[in-house]
Amino acid sequence: MAILNLNNKKEVEEYKEFVRNSKYTNLTQDLNWGIVKEGWISKYVYIKEEGKIIAAASLLLKKFILNYHFVYIPKGPVCNIEDTRVLNELMKEIEKVRKEYNGFLVRFDPEVEYNQELEAKLKKEGYKIRNKGFQKNELIQPRYNMVLPVSNAEEDQLFDNLKRKTRYNIRLAKKKGVEVFYSNEEEDLKEFYNLYNTMANRKEIGKRSYEYFINMKKAFGKNMRIYLAKHENDYISGGIVINYGNKIFNIYSGSSNLKQNLKPNYLMQWEMIKWAISENKEVYDFGGVFTINKSDGLYNFKENFCGEDGLVEFTGEIDKVYNPYVYKTFVSVVPLLQKVKKKIKTFIGN
Repeated sequence: MAILNLNNKKEVEEYKEFVRNSKYTNLTQDLNWGIVKEGWISKYVYIKEEGKIIAAASLLLKKFILNYHFVYIPKGPVCNIEDTRVLNELMKEIEKVRKEYNGFLVRFDPEVEYNQELEAKLKKEGYKIRNKGFQKNELIQPRYNMVLPVSNAEEDQLFDNLKRKTRYNIRLAKKKGVEVFYSNEEEDLKEFYNLYNTMANRKEIGKRSYEYFINMKKAFGKNMRIYLAKHENDYISGGIVINYGNKIFNIYSGSSNLKQNLKPNYLMQWEMIKWAISENKEVYDFGGVFTINKSDGLYNFKENFCGEDGLVEFTGEIDKVYNPYVYKTFVSVVPLLQKVKKKIKTFIGN
């Protein structure tokens, strides 16, 4: 068992290799996610059996009040959490970091489908589970995700399997002269950010700084693509996707206030999906939704590609509480911050 020594190149490469290739991985568990999360403390732990890594966790830590730290394992840890023996061994290693930083809470939210048996097992091990009954401002990540399986898919066949309305909108965008291209250049990242900023202001939602996306580009390099949809001289939609593990992750998007009747988002998403097919990925991950309702624009758009079968319900947030008094303050205060700071980056932003 070990806390990763970032000065040991062999150890770091072994850790990276395990996390990138594990079936339980997520890009937010990659070593480089720490570059994206500027302002957080990053630590990495793992356990071995018979000389091989069998579980790992990338930790993010941030001071809450006094000297108490919030410890978060975003979309992790990288292991089968149903194997409580392995999970508990990993938590013993995490305990070393937690003690060093006076962590009042270790929270993780793995992308594991919800089931009552797992919830009961985790509660028996002393974990608190936050899922059903919690409002979106009380949770860090959406509990629901939308995915499109693309394993061994043929492009034409997958297109034909999309909803009729979705196929129509993709063809409409092409017919009206919308062009989509991808890039990894900073000048195109600036164009994306303008669209992202416009959309955030229009919808009155929180937004990231430009530096956040610069850090993301540094972290994932050529595995990150910036997609832009253009009509004549106008940039009208943009998105960022990352190739990681067995998925293409749809991370962020933005759109102008102009020409949305040309359905640029549909054509842009289709081009992103085509990348997933060409890379022989298992899944194109549209990302999370908080509301499962056709009246919700985000859910409606993603469901038009994925269908109802593409909806996945996750277990939720799993908390190991070490200081009940600070924890009670935390779970009371953070939702208020989410509301009050609606238009700026909140304390527990991704």
